[in-house]
Amino acid sequence: MVDVNKLIKSMNVAKIKNTKPQRIIKCYQISLKHSRTAIYNLMNLIEKERIDVPFIQEQYTVHNRVVAITEMYRIFIPSVGRCRTATVATDDRIGVLLIREATEKYHVSSRINT
Repeated sequence: MVDVNKLIKSMNVAKIKNTKPQRIIKCYQISLKHSRTAIYNLMNLIEKERIDVPFIQEQYTVHNRVVAITEMYRIFIPSVGRCRTATVATDDRIGVLLIREATEKYHVSSRINT
């Protein structure tokens, strides 16, 4: 007769050995209420707290362009309509892919890979 507990333990050990180490991604979600000061504070917070992917709503824009986000970051925004939300990738080691089919002016859909 097969000992089920031994079998489960051996399966779990095999799983642990075959998995590669996971990288923790630090995410942050915030509504900036179209404030220029708030976006500058967010940029400082990103640097201080080492946030990898901030999800931003109601960011500060000028002529429908996101401003005051550091140029070294990758910004993912809707391609149509007024820009009301953005996903920002602050680390080049994190892969972010914009899913255009599921993105509208009020939300950005993206896939994040480590």
